[in-house]
Amino acid sequence: MSRRNPLNDRYLMEKDKQGVSRKSVSNAKPKTKAGESTAGTDSSKKKPSLFNRASKEERKATEEEEMKTLGPRAREKKLRSEYNRWDVWRRRCVIISFILMFLALSYPFTVLEPNETTQTISAVLWALPFIAIGVGIYISYAKQRPIGRVLGIRYGRDAKEEERADVKAKREKQRRDYNMQEQKVYARVEEKEKRTQERDERRKAARAAEEARKEQYKAAGQAKNKK
Repeated sequence: MSRRNPLNDRYLMEKDKQGVSRKSVSNAKPKTKAGESTAGTDSSKKKPSLFNRASKEERKATEEEEMKTLGPRAREKKLRSEYNRWDVWRRRCVIISFILMFLALSYPFTVLEPNETTQTISAVLWALPFIAIGVGIYISYAKQRPIGRVLGIRYGRDAKEEERADVKAKREKQRRDYNMQEQKVYARVEEKEKRTQERDERRKAARAAEEARKEQYKAAGQAKNKK
């Protein structure tokens, strides 16, 4: 059986350890010091500080390289999520601008004695909604639309032309469907008229045959009477 080291902390009787029972393993075992439980981590690697972070061009280059390594579906999914994230921020800016405009309109009614301070606050409140609107426009044009063009979303004239083309195609389809329905109706009407005409002709033929038969019976009766 191996013998333990007698110089271990759990076997030393110091003043701060007097009165502590060594029968319990949890009490006898010395506590680990700070920094000793970092198994599997490299202490030499430190997090980059705010001043040592990569520049905007480097981050953009790394993102482009990462996008090249992704597949088409993963790339489209990532771009779609980023587009939706910027869309959420744009909507937030619009909502915030409405809230700030409401505050700017209601602030003069809360002031009893207007002075320079209240005028300054009112001017700031009126400036904040336009700032929020400007941020929303910046997000829409600088952040959202480039991603949308990659995803195939149309804007401006392209969207109007595409909308006109879609409307034109829908109208042509409706016109074709209407013409097909009219042709079907005309075909049904013609078929019905043809059937009615054939039925009338059959009735006329039956009537003519019946009249001829009656005339034959009549002629036969007259001949018998003469005899």
